[in-house]
Amino acid sequence: MKNPSSTIAEKYLVLTPLAVTIIFLPITFDPINIPKLAFLTFGSFASLAIVISQIRHFDWKKFELLIILVVVFLIQLFLSFFVSGAGYASQFYGWQGRSSGLLAYFDLIGLLLVSAVFSSNELIQKLTKSILFTGLISIAYGLIQYMNLDPLKWVNSYSPVIGFLGNPDFQSSFVAFSAIVAFAFFISSGVGRLKRLLSFIYLLLAFIMIIGTKALQGIVLLALGFILLLIIFLSKNHKKFAAKVLIANSLIIAYFGVLGALNKGPLAGLLFKDSVIYRGDYWNAGWQMTISHPFFGIGIDNYGSWYRRARSLEATIRRGPDMVADASHNVLLDLSSGGGALLILIYIVIQILTLRSIVKVIMRKKEFDPYFNGIAVAWIAYQVQSIISINNLGLAVWGWIFSGCLIGYEINTRNSVGNKNSRTKGNSKNRIFKPRTQSEPIILVSIFLAFLSSGVLILPLVSSSAIFKSAIITADSKQIETALARFPEVPQNYLYAAHFFQVNSLDDEAINILKIATAKFPDYYDFWATLAKSPGISDEIQTQAKAQMKRLDPLNPNLK
Repeated sequence: MKNPSSTIAEKYLVLTPLAVTIIFLPITFDPINIPKLAFLTFGSFASLAIVISQIRHFDWKKFELLIILVVVFLIQLFLSFFVSGAGYASQFYGWQGRSSGLLAYFDLIGLLLVSAVFSSNELIQKLTKSILFTGLISIAYGLIQYMNLDPLKWVNSYSPVIGFLGNPDFQSSFVAFSAIVAFAFFISSGVGRLKRLLSFIYLLLAFIMIIGTKALQGIVLLALGFILLLIIFLSKNHKKFAAKVLIANSLIIAYFGVLGALNKGPLAGLLFKDSVIYRGDYWNAGWQMTISHPFFGIGIDNYGSWYRRARSLEATIRRGPDMVADASHNVLLDLSSGGGALLILIYIVIQILTLRSIVKVIMRKKEFDPYFNGIAVAWIAYQVQSIISINNLGLAVWGWIFSGCLIGYEINTRNSVGNKNSRTKGNSKNRIFKPRTQSEPIILVSIFLAFLSSGVLILPLVSSSAIFKSAIITADSKQIETALARFPEVPQNYLYAAHFFQVNSLDDEAINILKIATAKFPDYYDFWATLAKSPGISDEIQTQAKAQMKRLDPLNPNLK
């Protein structure tokens, strides 16, 4: 008999990543990330509510290590939140355009824990279908953008193929994740002709889509995923020599590929891009933030306000002092710089635990399992992507849920995996919880309370963003000033409003906004720089602004 909590939890674990990936909301000033954070919060809180409502009926001893890691991770997050000295609102909701603050990481760690608890063959199969369906929607929308038929006029400086994620790199990466899962079915010997044909069509569309983004990330992840799946497939089909040959050739290609990306070797002309050097500058700045604030970091998702202070002189001069970044393009460094060394240490241990679980399950299984292997290799692709790119909630939600699901699967199916196929059921000793039939009312009440609490946390951000956008459209200075003062106050909105007033020759209003902004957010360089250049300011204010600019950008050769 299946517990109602399992059925309901599976629905949230399957639907939440789908919704977070494809949702966008044109009425908000940030139409991509704020809606994703909202749906992530609703899904995570509801999932956690199910576990809390049934907490007495789980065998928690099996998850002891994971629970310890989750608790320490959350404690370090909150310590950084309170001790780092950065603004509470910006840390809680994250940098606008990223939304990777404390709330987002709380949501992700919650989904990881819930997916671990409820992990099973059935959940993995449902997640497989979910990512394939979400990928198909993303491919379809991407093709519409590729043909310039998108009814929405996105403002971006990239390829028009940005999907639902706002960036061609993210679009190509997510489509690659889903294509990796499809490839697992394409090569599986236990798959029928129709499913293999559908997998081939899916792969063809995905490849066209990735090429259309003009982003290298998707190609790299696709190649990595295909190679890993082929190695597993060959090993499980007693073709270990072929697997070893493939591994050796792959390592050689990877070696020359890395050299090429670093502008060395025969592939340098094909693979090297200036962005590799710039990414190195971003990484170095993130590392400098980490070693200068090793215990609690500079504040969660606060990289953007610290970049100028942490970058090297070479990075300052290379592209000019005004070329900056608001993320390190490396999730590990974003975590270590924002939350301290302990936070990144726990994160790494969780990833090692996930990888260990993958290896153990693959070793136990006698045959190639397209469901488990597809999810496992897609998770590996996400980890690679997270090392070379910016955090994105539409990608992260899959990575964290997969991580929990893979860890939980290894735990929940011990002594029952390794049989004939992926549909093997665990015995009664390995059940996650005791079956109950009277728990539905408690679960529904818990979910209702979870929606209320998550709404209290996230709706102010959605509301303030929508009101600010509406005020900008009306071009009414009073409405804009009122919208700026709404909780949570977003620093970037103050800067946008100041530029808006200046463009419309409302210099006094712009100066007033900048004075308020510099008082509330004194560590944001752009406020002081804009104020220093504003017409009509006094010499005293200009001198003060330039002194603050020098404090926040000490290696800028243009500041004397």
